[in-house]
Amino acid sequence: MTSALQPTLALLVHTSTDRSHYSGQSTGPKVLSLHHIIEGQAGPTLDGGRLLSNVEAQQFGALLCDPTLKIGSSDISFNPAEILRETPTSMTWFRSPRKTTQHWRMSDGRVVVDAVMSGLVFHVEEGVLSVAAFAGVDRPSEQTRLFHAPLGNVYADTRVCCGNAALPRTCDRSTMRAWESVLLNTNYTHINHELTLAGGATTEKLVSFWSKRSRYATPPDAKFLAPLNLTLSGWVARQIKMGS
Repeated sequence: MTSALQPTLALLVHTSTDRSHYSGQSTGPKVLSLHHIIEGQAGPTLDGGRLLSNVEAQQFGALLCDPTLKIGSSDISFNPAEILRETPTSMTWFRSPRKTTQHWRMSDGRVVVDAVMSGLVFHVEEGVLSVAAFAGVDRPSEQTRLFHAPLGNVYADTRVCCGNAALPRTCDRSTMRAWESVLLNTNYTHINHELTLAGGATTEKLVSFWSKRSRYATPPDAKFLAPLNLTLSGWVARQIKMGS
């Protein structure tokens, strides 16, 4: 028995608002964009996708007209689903909640904690790394409320204290993991502001919080996180302004 078909990709056609006086049809150029369909608790959504080149658009058109044509998988590439926004000088992406190892160097010795970290949103603007947290497990949208990242080495304005870490020379989809490692694969020694948790925290309180969370298989609820009082779109706009 054949299983039900599951939609995984969406092809959008973008047209200009200019219309012919006679036919009422759009007279501007048509542009195609390709998007992954992401299933979430609130229903399916589309990722940021990417515009197709003229050659790719022609390949899709030919494939629709003749499904027997063979187009190699290497002919069409996709943005990683984690990318939320990308420009020549900046990129915004998210890291879904997952078990994360934290290394803390405390006055009485080293502490290693394995716990499910909140979802994180990273933003790099002109070589400056910023990070914020989000609650839940769904892909963040423009209106998603953000929180201070419950981690060390992050300033109150969400910029990451990189110290003497070697930073990636570029900011693109191939260096996302390297940028994440600047923050996550380091030795924390202290917090950079008090709002790493709701109600405020010290370094000792934050380490204790994560040590207790190691027994849970889910990320912390929003009630444990300190609000940034910004949505994702508002936060990105602020970080862009700070970097200009």
